[in-house]
Amino acid sequence: MRFGGSAICDLPRAFLASNGAEKHAEVIVPKLPDYRPALFDGTPMQRLERMLADLRFCSRRGLSERFDGTVGAGTAIMPLGGKTQLSPAQAMAALLPAEGTSTCSVMAFGFDPYHASENCFTAAREAVISSVAKLAASGVALDTVHLSLQEYFPRVNDDALRWGKPFSALLGAFSAQMGLKIAAIGGKDSMSGSFGEWDVPPTLISFAVGIGEASQLISPEFKEEEHPVYLLETPVDAEGLPDYDALRNNWSQYTALCRSGKILSAWVCEEPDGTFGGILGGIMKMALGNMIGIRLSPENFIPTGRLPTAGRQRAVLRTGITFTPPVGYRRRNRPAVDCLPLSGRSVSLRSRLS
Repeated sequence: MRFGGSAICDLPRAFLASNGAEKHAEVIVPKLPDYRPALFDGTPMQRLERMLADLRFCSRRGLSERFDGTVGAGTAIMPLGGKTQLSPAQAMAALLPAEGTSTCSVMAFGFDPYHASENCFTAAREAVISSVAKLAASGVALDTVHLSLQEYFPRVNDDALRWGKPFSALLGAFSAQMGLKIAAIGGKDSMSGSFGEWDVPPTLISFAVGIGEASQLISPEFKEEEHPVYLLETPVDAEGLPDYDALRNNWSQYTALCRSGKILSAWVCEEPDGTFGGILGGIMKMALGNMIGIRLSPENFIPTGRLPTAGRQRAVLRTGITFTPPVGYRRRNRPAVDCLPLSGRSVSLRSRLS
């Protein structure tokens, strides 16, 4: 490194490539339990009411409004969408800082602290999948997506069992990266999350970042009445693990539908009930933005092996994304104004807000 014609720093390349002195640590990874999210008890109506009152799922609008999403006039997806501003966005999108551009940087995250407290490996794997799914649901092409991982773990204190937590989490995230063929190009880690006898949950937050055209991005809120709603599930293999090739193929087909204008709204359904609300919670948040409800009936959920096309009449994709295509795409599962069906009767969305 030179300054003013003089060498001010001269280090051998071999030294830089060594990454410093070697370090070794013993790691023990015990058998990790399968994570089973806590579900709300009771009738569908009682479950909905308890979900809406739970701090893990409720609006938190007051907290988000402490940050001004309109600064710089570059926001492409508002933090809270719809005429009521009650449908929370799952991805942030802002125009790139260049005059006349219509290209946006889009970012989403994935992390469930309750899952991570039970099983670091599967929580980190799901964090990566969830963050990328939210970008895919927003209409971002997978070939533009990269990851940044933010890690925060309890102090390890040369304890082999405590070393097992970051080790398991990194392996889980790496397995999802390899399956999705998406690299992490930066991040930050800390292993000082302990105070006295208190430890932070083993934390690996996946931030997915990509680019997309502002006119082609998809926000969560239902836009109009009389649009069908589809549910797509994450494909799994014979061992119950994500089938990444099938998942990437589904997301690529979905992106093509976004490009052709056949998707109006989308929401990524994560864990059932509890933290994220699952399908019911996702539909509820999609409905609140413009106070447009939905009629659901079991016979309209018919599993198929591929995405529906414009001429297909009774096709439902079951993956982690709930989405609505335009009028005429399919005429079943029509949303109805201000109504949510539970236990055989319609429930006013406005009454649930109170």
